[in-house]
Amino acid sequence: MSGETMMLRNNNQQMIKVLSKEYMKANKLRNVIAILAIILTTIMFAAVVTIYQGSEISIHEQMLYQSGNRFMIAIQNIEKEKSKDIKKNVLFSEIYEVVYLGKVSSENTSPSISLKYADEGYLHGAYVEYIAGNYPERENEICVPKGFLTQDNKSVSVGSDIKLNYSVNGKTRQKNMVVSGIYQGHPNESELNLYVSKDFCEREMAGLQSVKGDEIQAGSISLYGNFKDTENLKDKQEQVLNDAGVNIDSLHREEGTVNSAINIAYQMNTQPTKQEIRIFFLLILLILFSGFLIIFNVFKISVMKDVRIYGQLKTIGASPKQLRKLVEYQALRMALIGIPIGTLLGWGLGNMVLPLMMSITTYQDSLFVLPDLRFILATVLFSFLTVWISCKIPALIVSRLSPIQSLKYQGRERISSKKVRRGKESKARILNMALTNLAENKGRTILVTISIALSIVLFNSVLNFTSTFQKDTYVQGQAGAEFNVYNPTFTAGARLFFDDTDSLPVKFIDHITHMEGMKDGGFVYFHGKPMDIPDNSELRSNYNGIVTAKILDINDQPYTNDAIQEVGQALYGFDDSVLERVTIVEGNIDYEKLKSGQYVIGAIISDENGMDYAESMLSVHVGDKISAEIEGKSLEYEVLACVAVNSKLISPAQPGEATFLILPSGEFLDLFPDKKPVRFLCDSKSGMYHQVESYLDAQISQGQHIIYESSQSINTEFEIFTGVYKITGNIFAILFGILGVLNLLNVIITSAVSRQREFAVMQSIGMTKKQLKRLFIYEGVGLTMLSSFVGSLFSAIVSVTIIEKLTNNFWFCGYHFTILPALCISIPYIVCAVIISIFVYKIWNTGTVVEKLKRIM
Repeated sequence: MSGETMMLRNNNQQMIKVLSKEYMKANKLRNVIAILAIILTTIMFAAVVTIYQGSEISIHEQMLYQSGNRFMIAIQNIEKEKSKDIKKNVLFSEIYEVVYLGKVSSENTSPSISLKYADEGYLHGAYVEYIAGNYPERENEICVPKGFLTQDNKSVSVGSDIKLNYSVNGKTRQKNMVVSGIYQGHPNESELNLYVSKDFCEREMAGLQSVKGDEIQAGSISLYGNFKDTENLKDKQEQVLNDAGVNIDSLHREEGTVNSAINIAYQMNTQPTKQEIRIFFLLILLILFSGFLIIFNVFKISVMKDVRIYGQLKTIGASPKQLRKLVEYQALRMALIGIPIGTLLGWGLGNMVLPLMMSITTYQDSLFVLPDLRFILATVLFSFLTVWISCKIPALIVSRLSPIQSLKYQGRERISSKKVRRGKESKARILNMALTNLAENKGRTILVTISIALSIVLFNSVLNFTSTFQKDTYVQGQAGAEFNVYNPTFTAGARLFFDDTDSLPVKFIDHITHMEGMKDGGFVYFHGKPMDIPDNSELRSNYNGIVTAKILDINDQPYTNDAIQEVGQALYGFDDSVLERVTIVEGNIDYEKLKSGQYVIGAIISDENGMDYAESMLSVHVGDKISAEIEGKSLEYEVLACVAVNSKLISPAQPGEATFLILPSGEFLDLFPDKKPVRFLCDSKSGMYHQVESYLDAQISQGQHIIYESSQSINTEFEIFTGVYKITGNIFAILFGILGVLNLLNVIITSAVSRQREFAVMQSIGMTKKQLKRLFIYEGVGLTMLSSFVGSLFSAIVSVTIIEKLTNNFWFCGYHFTILPALCISIPYIVCAVIISIFVYKIWNTGTVVEKLKRIM
C-alpha cells in the first residue's frame, strides 16, 4: 500500500495541521519576521483605506457645514396646510418646521436679526451648538446667539431677563423674555436668528392671515428634511411637491408655488476623480508588491532552509498537495495573528495622518473615522491576498522537488563553476566569496534589492518633490497683501449674489483707516445683488444686467456675448493702493485720467500665483470706447488700461464674462453711494506687523463680523502644506524601509542557518572567526550597497520623469534634480547591515568547530 494511502488512513489532514504547528514552534524568529511583515503591510493597507474613506466623509461634512445645515432639501415660504401634507410624506426620514415671525430691533443694522420658531431637530441640523442653557420650552423663553449679545453689548446669561423689541408684519411689539439658552452662531450666517417656543409662536400667529405668493412675512413656513437615501434627490423633490399639490415648474413665484432647493452639498459631486482613483489603486498595488516581496522571501527562504525535512516527508509518502498545505497552514496562522493587529494599527495611523492630509485642502478640518465594515473587509481581503500569493509560490517550489533533490540541497540556488584563484590576499578572498554567494542566490538578492530600493526611491521622491516648493512664490500668490480683511459671509461658498450684510461692518470701516502701523491701505467695492430685488422674483432668476454692467457696444459696434451666453461684466471699485497691486497687461494706469470720470480699466483674473494670466480672455483693449448700462444707469467710458488681478483681491465667485471692469472708488461710489466695501487690504510699517495683527484680532474679539488672511498665516500654511507631504510620504517610506530591513534581517539570518554545514566545514579547514565575521559583513553590506545603487539609479529616473512632470502642475514649484536624499538614506541601511551581520554572527558562532559539525550532522 502506498505511503499516501497510509497517511489517509491516519487522518493526514490533522497530521498536516500538527506538523504545521510544530514547524512554527521550531521557527520562532522566522515567525516574528513574517508576522511583522504582515502587520506592516496591513497597516499600510488600512491607513490608505482610512485616509480615503475619511477624506470623502470629511469633505462632504464640511460642504454641509458651509451650506449652513445638514438637510437634503429645503422648502421655503409654504402655506400651512400644504406644509402639513408634505410633513406626512413617507419619503422623508426626518423633516422639521421653521416659522418666520418678524424682525428684531437692534442698535446695529448689520447683520439683520430675525425672530423664528424652529423644531428642536432643525436646530441640531443647522449646527446650533449651545454654549449654555437649552431649547426654549415655555412661552416667555428665548434662545439667542452669542453674536446678538456681542452686537448689542448685552451682558446676560441663562435665566436673565431681556426686553425684546420686534415687528410682526410692520407692527412693532415688545415683550419681556427669559434667556433659556445661548448658542454659537454659524460663521457664515448672513443674519442672526432668535428662537422662541412653540407656545409663543402660536400666540403671535393667532389671527394672522396665511402667507401667499412671494410675500415673506410673519407666518412664512419653511421645511427642512432628509430623505431615506441620497439617490435621485431631484425626482424625490418633485414627487413630494407634486403630492402636496405644489407647482415647481414656474421660473418665478406665482400664487401656489414655493421656493424649493436641494442642498448644494448633495448636488456637488464629491466622488473621487479618475486620476484620484488611479493614484489610490497605484498606491494599493505598491503596498501589495512591497508586502509580497518580504513575505514571499520569508517563506521561500524558510522552505528552502527546511527543504531536507520536506524531502524526508516525501520519502515516507507525503503528497505534493500535503506539502503545499503544510506551508499554507503556517501562512494562514501568521495571517490570523498579523492582519487583525495591522488593521487596528493602520486604522489608528490613518486617523493620525488624515488631519494632516485635510489641512492642505480648502476644507481644512477632518473627522475621526470610525471603522467601516466594508473598508475593514477590503483591508483584510487585500492583506490576505498578499499573504496567500506570497506563500503560494514557495509552497509550489517545495512540492515539486524530488526527495533526492531535497536531500542534496546545500542552501544555494546553484553551485558556482568559477575556479578559485590561488595566491590572493585573505581580505580579497573573503570579499570574492561574499560576492560569489550573492551571485549564486540571484533570486534572493533581487528580492532584497528591490525591497530596499523601493523605500529609497520613495524617500528620495518625497524630498525631491517637496524641495521644489518655493515659499516666496506661494506667499506672494496667496496673500495679495500683508493683510486681507473681509466679511466671512463674502467668501462663503460659490455665491453670485451679495448684499450689504456681506460687506465690511460700518464701525470697522470708520476706524480701520486710522489704524496705527498700517500703510498702503485700500478698499475694494463690488456690485452685488441690489437690496430691493426680492429673493424669488423673476428679475432675480436672471441676474444678467442686474449685477453686471451690460455691454451695449464697443467702438460704436454692437457687442456680441461670449460663447457661454453670459451678459455683462462684473463691476468693481478699487482704491489707488489696491490698483497698485495689480499686474498691467496693456497700457498704463494714469491715476489723474482715471479719476476724471471718463475712463475704466478692463481686467481678468490671474492664476493662483498672481502672475500668470491668459490675455485671450480680454474682451476689451486699451483705447476701446465702451457703452454699457447697469441698473438703468448709462456708462460711457474709454479703456485706460488692461490688468490681471489676483483672485484674492476680488469676489470668490462673480457673475458675467471672464473680463470685468474696475472703476476708481470715487467714480464707483458716485454711481452707487450706498455701497460698502467688501475687502480692505493693507501692509504694515517696518516692525509694526504684530501691532496691526493685534488690532485686527481685538476687533474680532469685540464682535466685529470680520476675518482676515495675513502673509504670516499663509507662510504658516505653506509650512504645514509642505510638512504634510513630507510627513505623509516619509511615513510610508519608513514603513517600506522597515520592510526592507526586515527582509535584510531575514536573509542574513536564514543564510547563516541554512549554510551551517558550509561554514562549519570552512572553519574546520582553516577559516578563522575573524574571516567568517568579515564574510557575514561583506554579504550584508554588499546587499545594501547594491540596493542603494539600484535605488539611486531609479530615483534619478523618477526625478527627471515623474517628479518633473508633477512639479509642472503646481504653480509655486520650481523643479531641480537631486538624488542626495537617496545617497543619504543609503548610509543608515549600510550601518543596519553591519549591525545585523555582527548580531547574527555572534548568535550563530558559538561552541567549537567539532560541536558545530555534530549539531548539523
